[in-house]
Amino acid sequence: MKKLIYNHTEENLKRTFAWSSSWYHPYESAWSIFHKFMFANKVTINDLFKIFGSESIQNKRSNVWSKKDGDLFTLEGFDEKRLQDILGFNLKANIIEESATILKILIQKHHYKVFYIDTFRFCPECIKIGYHSTFHQFKLFNTCPLHNKPLSSICPSCGGGWKNEYNLIKNEIKHPFQCQCGFLFINEDMARMFAKTWSSNSHDIRDSSLVTRLFELNAHSEKTKRIHISDCIDLTNYENPFEYLYLTVNSKEENTKHIV
Repeated sequence: MKKLIYNHTEENLKRTFAWSSSWYHPYESAWSIFHKFMFANKVTINDLFKIFGSESIQNKRSNVWSKKDGDLFTLEGFDEKRLQDILGFNLKANIIEESATILKILIQKHHYKVFYIDTFRFCPECIKIGYHSTFHQFKLFNTCPLHNKPLSSICPSCGGGWKNEYNLIKNEIKHPFQCQCGFLFINEDMARMFAKTWSSNSHDIRDSSLVTRLFELNAHSEKTKRIHISDCIDLTNYENPFEYLYLTVNSKEENTKHIV
């Protein structure tokens, strides 16, 4: 495990954080990375802002953060250099770049929020090993690309708890990977051997057929240009939004403009 020394500006002391860049996997979400960091180092969300926060965050006199500060799509409240120095990679740049890759042609005509859901969603299998992907927030997918399991926003123990926004501030989770009711989403074996589990490359989401087909769509720029998705449409209301879009883009009606 790689350990990094970081000078905390507020406390003016050196602290070693438990972290390895091998714990990060392609298209892993900022939510996942921050929860891994909190779990490994036993720190809170407030600590995250003090450790990784932007200059404006560091200059705040109180621990009162805005929804904009906690946005996990843009990471506006976080400093790129701090992320790079501690994590060993620029999480902010990675999230923006990977989101652009996911949406590519579609985002040229639509705001990214048309395609991302604000409510936190997770795969019941991925979350057991402390993994969450940006694809789990992608409205065109209602199943996990890795496990083909329906994505959920509900704690299996209490039936609630995790119905909150995909935002560090606007969520109800007090401890990493744990519901307010106390239910721990990661399994006990993983909790004991988290470093080994997170370093495994067994969950490369790029290998899934669903993601491969999405990237095929992005390659057909001329066909994708025929698609317009209304801002009034909630893609999560479709039973299988990606399949519908995929078939529409690949339809034989070459000169038809499709409106979803």
